[in-house]
Amino acid sequence: KPIVGSVTGSSGSCTGNAATATRATSADKATNADHATKADSATKATQDSDGNKITTTYSKNGHTHDDRYYTENEVNNLLNGKANTSGTYSNLTVGNAGSATNATYANWLRTSSHSDHLFHTEWDNAGYFWTYVTTGDGGYRAVRVARSDSAASADRASAADCVQSQTSAPHEIRFDWDSQVPAHVGLRVDATDMGGIVTTNRLVSDIRAQWYAAYPDGPEAHNAMWGGRDITAAFNNGTVSANIANGTFKDIFPGDYITKSVTISGKTYTVNWVIADCDYWINKGDTVTTAHHVAIVPQTPIFAARMNPTNTTEGGYAGSEMYKKIIPACASGIVNAFGSSHILTFRDGISNSVDTSHVSSGIPQFVGTPGWWGEWVSVQCNLMSEKMVYGAPICAAGAMDNTMATRQMSAFRLSEKLINYNGGWWWLRDVGSSASFALVDGTGNAHALGASVVCGVRPFALLV
Repeated sequence: KPIVGSVTGSSGSCTGNAATATRATSADKATNADHATKADSATKATQDSDGNKITTTYSKNGHTHDDRYYTENEVNNLLNGKANTSGTYSNLTVGNAGSATNATYANWLRTSSHSDHLFHTEWDNAGYFWTYVTTGDGGYRAVRVARSDSAASADRASAADCVQSQTSAPHEIRFDWDSQVPAHVGLRVDATDMGGIVTTNRLVSDIRAQWYAAYPDGPEAHNAMWGGRDITAAFNNGTVSANIANGTFKDIFPGDYITKSVTISGKTYTVNWVIADCDYWINKGDTVTTAHHVAIVPQTPIFAARMNPTNTTEGGYAGSEMYKKIIPACASGIVNAFGSSHILTFRDGISNSVDTSHVSSGIPQFVGTPGWWGEWVSVQCNLMSEKMVYGAPICAAGAMDNTMATRQMSAFRLSEKLINYNGGWWWLRDVGSSASFALVDGTGNAHALGASVVCGVRPFALLV
């Protein structure tokens, strides 16, 4: 209600009707609560200092508070800030994929820089630590590290960079990406010394580089390892020839093969030419072969032919129809297929006579042995001997056709299958008797047959 009349207070007086009264100054405000209500406190919730009713309302989001209270937006901002802040985590568990075959990507850990690559890790019951890494194309790669693997490694993660395994506290893991995008897995082997293999799901090129760093280049080292790969593209782009010429034989191993079509006597054959040996003919011949090379042989016989029109070995291998007619045709086809600069002409020693009264040293029931000495010939391809295939003369009537081929070719030593790849019969150049030549039979055994029998032709050549 309006105040009428006059009120005298200790700090001044107020007269008249409040509806028309002039606002009191602070010096004139009443201070005695018994006489009047203070305008700036008692009526603050509903009136302003002039006594007018406060009608303004405020939204909840418009409120501000001290540090004891936060609005919803303030809380969200704080949480978002925490989510983008790096932290240190231990005993981190990210789902349980069970196995690589039924893992769901929802349970995998995603990297920030490679959104299409995911990680999943687990220990199996055999004590191996597995890391599965998706490749971005719907597949994955798996890396396995044994708990007992050596801790020695120069390239190792520090413990601070690792995530600790929940079930095996001393073991920790770390992920990294290199330029070729395989995953690296660091294994901590105890609580104090970070080491372990940093095992890598590397590309084949990486593994091959490690092999070359540990083992020497050259024919001796390469002749001890089977390749079995198609290296046609590497030959076509010049890599194979360059690595033969420099004597390293890098990425060339027995069993590797080059696919080339060869035309012989008007008929074309597609042949896998297998690397049989590195530098097989080096320093051999009356004119020494000094160029680095690989011996190549057809994976299977190219075609079939006879050694002679009749069952005779008169004139030895040098006098046979095979040597006089078939081998030159094969040489022409091989040179045309690979190019004349890639096929060596080399010197070989072959038999050129047969003693028909001498008992065979290979098969005692046979009579007829090659004479000593034969002759030197220049060839670009030739039939193989028993020594080149089996490592020793078996059915050969004498040593003459094996004097140059003094050891087994590495590919035949490493792979018995290559000796008789498809179960066919094929000729060798050894004289077996006055009527027969040696060959490989359908079971892979050494054998001898009459010279007029039609069998497979499988010549070797020297590739540079």
